[in-house]
Amino acid sequence: MKQQDIAIVLIIVFVAGLGTFFLAGKFVSPDSAKQTAETVTAIDPNFTLPDSKYFSTNSINPTLKIEIAPGDNKNPFQDQEQ
Repeated sequence: MKQQDIAIVLIIVFVAGLGTFFLAGKFVSPDSAKQTAETVTAIDPNFTLPDSKYFSTNSINPTLKIEIAPGDNKNPFQDQEQ
């Protein structure tokens, strides 16, 4: 690049930066720092237990592994045809 080309590019970048700075000032107002938010109520640290009619210790646990028969076979696909 010639020295004149570099000067033109720097001038264009400077003008674009100034334009962007002032244009952004129109969209981002200084009042944005003074915005307020809703207030929320604090979460109560005391937890009431659910009704024992629906949640009892004798209920079925769906997260347990169900095993229909003992799975002693280490290679279950060994007997299949290829």
